[in-house]
Amino acid sequence: MAKQPQVYVVSDSLGETAESVAKATIGQYDTDIEIHRVPFIRHTDQIEKIINEAAQEGAIVCHTLVSPELRADFERLAHEKNVRYMDILGPVSYTHLRAHETELHL
Repeated sequence: MAKQPQVYVVSDSLGETAESVAKATIGQYDTDIEIHRVPFIRHTDQIEKIINEAAQEGAIVCHTLVSPELRADFERLAHEKNVRYMDILGPVSYTHLRAHETELHL
C-alpha cells in the first residue's frame, strides 16, 4: 500500500490560514492527505526540525511566516533539503507593499 501524502502547515501564529488553504486545495482532488499543523514558529531551529521531517516524509510544506528573517531561513533550509513548499502570504504581502510603497514594521 502506498504511503499517504503529507502536508505540513507552518505558521508564526495559529496556522489557520495555511491549513484552510491546504484543505481547500486538497479538496479539489480525490485523495487522502494527512495535514500536520505546526503553529507558533519563532526560531530557526523549529523550522529546521520541520524541514528535516518533511524531507524524510517527502512532504510539501505550506507556510504563513510573516517575519522576513524566518521566511528567508525557511526558504534556505527548504532549498538545501529539496523540500517543496508554498509561501502563502508572501506574494500577497509583497504585492501590497509594492502597490502602496510601504514597509512592514515587524
